[in-house]
Amino acid sequence: MVEVGQEQQSKRDLPNIPLTPSHSQTPPIALAETYDNTERLTSTKKWLEENPQYHKPYRKIITEDGKKLWVDKDGEPVKRDVLRERDQIRHFLEELKMSDPGHYRFLQELKTKIPPVNPKTRVAVNIPAWLEGKIIYHTLELYSNQVDNEGKDLDSSLYEINIIVNRKKGDPPDNTVSEIERFKRDSSEKGKNLQINYVDVEFPEPFNNVGNARRVITDLTLLRSLERENQEAPLYIESEDADLTNVDPKTIINVITKLDKNPHLDAVVGIIDRTPKIMMENDLLFLYRRFQDIYVMLLSNKRYRPEENLKSSFNWNRVVTN
Repeated sequence: MVEVGQEQQSKRDLPNIPLTPSHSQTPPIALAETYDNTERLTSTKKWLEENPQYHKPYRKIITEDGKKLWVDKDGEPVKRDVLRERDQIRHFLEELKMSDPGHYRFLQELKTKIPPVNPKTRVAVNIPAWLEGKIIYHTLELYSNQVDNEGKDLDSSLYEINIIVNRKKGDPPDNTVSEIERFKRDSSEKGKNLQINYVDVEFPEPFNNVGNARRVITDLTLLRSLERENQEAPLYIESEDADLTNVDPKTIINVITKLDKNPHLDAVVGIIDRTPKIMMENDLLFLYRRFQDIYVMLLSNKRYRPEENLKSSFNWNRVVTN
């Protein structure tokens, strides 16, 4: 277990979490105080104004042969590039080392507790776990059954699962760590060579929150990825929860396929549903959830976004696009 000191947490409320490191860096947001509200929009706009070098606009053009093509500000086709990704991560970590040395030292300490990223790894599934001992085994089971596009077992070297077991400083731990270890033993006995890593940390107030935990495990993933040799392809980061009831067995391959084929995308989101089997047994619950889905679908339209509609909800338009 690693205890986070106050010095190491001095600026931990300013996360920088890229989902596709080859393209952009997410602006700092005070997750210690806010999670989803309009303050995020204000802080994002301010950050972009102060850091224009991170804004990489793309535009879609029609080529002479009638094909659609995304290009950057210089008119060059947008594409994934491992060397560019590594340069972006290196620059990010160098800035982090200067701006928040305590956090950087903390990452270096955590790095010694888990192995390097496999050169073949394409997706890092990052999971914050706070008192998740009752469910974490099931979540790991769901991710152990990933398949490729042909329905065959997915090469386990293509993805890793990184869990940050976290709690408030001074709080007693639960059995999350022992359940992770139990799953690793059981899966090994079944012949599954899964890449499962975890760190066990305590955070002092006000940093004992999920936003801070996600920042730490994401920054740690970037640090570990940069230090691997012979990286074969771009890295994608999947931010997940620990208390899942169901996971699409093609989640990993879908992430890889979608982002590889669409290099202009910085992030993707799948179809999220709440226990569909239970909803099928309750007509009123089913109707309620589906009305919510329709509501989200309507608000994803660009004409309802803040710049078009002053009465829009930033919470919805921030995460739902079409």
